[in-house]
Amino acid sequence: MSETAGQLPSPFPCSPEYAVISLAVLLAPDESWASLLVEVVTDALNNPDEFKQRHRNWLDERPCTPVELARETLIASLQGGMWGMDSYLALFDHRESADYVYDRLRYVFRNWKIPLDLDPESLGFAQPAEFDGDTYVREVAGKCRAVGLALFRLWRGDSYNVGFVRADRCGLLLADAAAAGFTYEADRIFEVVEPR
Repeated sequence: MSETAGQLPSPFPCSPEYAVISLAVLLAPDESWASLLVEVVTDALNNPDEFKQRHRNWLDERPCTPVELARETLIASLQGGMWGMDSYLALFDHRESADYVYDRLRYVFRNWKIPLDLDPESLGFAQPAEFDGDTYVREVAGKCRAVGLALFRLWRGDSYNVGFVRADRCGLLLADAAAAGFTYEADRIFEVVEPR
């Protein structure tokens, strides 16, 4: 089975806590970010009350389990919210146009230092404002495979975050995400974007 089909099982069954820590490593663009993400996710898991108190200005106030807090922490950190650092995720509504998606996603491209021109017009979208964002995202997914990256979406209701993962880690990403509780029941689900 192809790893891009997103159906590869995790080699070992793992707890939700371990899975969200593994996700932190998988989604980090480099070792430095991996270390920071593992540290913050582990803090959320081990000391949830203290962690929520320290970061109450950006975390949801609703009651949640330590694993739910760790999931929220991971996504907020990758969005750049936690430390005011670079963003490695971009958030969209599913109805956005290609040019809007590009405008939001180009900062993520830069932060990953992707050596590709992903401007919609250079990809053949003569009128990017008239093309839907999904078509553009699938085109980008195809271009990124050429440099060893895959594009993923984290659906959150009618909107989604888009980010990158190394292409050889797609199966593990989806298995860990499911084990960590990113499920339809939680209204959070990861998918790997298939090229157009």
